[in-house]
Amino acid sequence: MIWDEAEELQRLAALSHPRVTVDTAGLPPEATELANVLARDIARLSRAEAAALLQRVKAMVEQRM
Repeated sequence: MIWDEAEELQRLAALSHPRVTVDTAGLPPEATELANVLARDIARLSRAEAAALLQRVKAMVEQRM
């Protein structure tokens, strides 16, 4: 395993929570719907689709920072 791969695995392990809880209390209804749709359908996404969605969400969040 190369150093970059080891660092990526370490980063993912730090973020990894196999059973995630998303608290949408106080957020708009669309946030709750998004969390529910993702919870219901995430297993149906391919790895590539999940990666693309992740990058899109990260980009949206970074634009706001």
